[in-house]
Amino acid sequence: MTVTDTPVDVSTVTEVEQFIFNELLMLDEFKYHEWLDLFAEDGLFWLPANLDDYDPTKHTSIIYNDKAQLALRIKRLEMGRVVQEIRSRLAHQVSNLLILEDDGEVITARVVLTIFEVQRSRKSMYPGHCIYKLRRTDEGLKIVLKKQCLIDNDTYYQHLAFMV
Repeated sequence: MTVTDTPVDVSTVTEVEQFIFNELLMLDEFKYHEWLDLFAEDGLFWLPANLDDYDPTKHTSIIYNDKAQLALRIKRLEMGRVVQEIRSRLAHQVSNLLILEDDGEVITARVVLTIFEVQRSRKSMYPGHCIYKLRRTDEGLKIVLKKQCLIDNDTYYQHLAFMV
């Protein structure tokens, strides 16, 4: 994907930036139900495995969930010790926001994303980028697609239970 040739309205950049900042804060604060409400009914969360451009319907993904499946992931996370003995502490850091496309209905944006995770004395960092497709609605922006691409997604991950 390349950056749109059409000039981007500064208010759109600010709106998308604030949306993403708030979305990631919800994850850092474990406000999973509020986070889920950010998704459109047809929204998808995709964490590709191996290559970022594989077709998730034909190839294995680390996570490929629609909104209903995300609700089940959240339910498991809320079980606490069943999923993680001690809940991970998280900090999401985002930069380099680019609006790739804005057709008036859906905004496609790309950010660089790093997730910092601490679990007991283990500290982990998950760098990559994220592609968002955000639909304008009467309720504000809604996530149609969140594609989170880790730069080392072709390696083994011992622990990603915290990831939504």
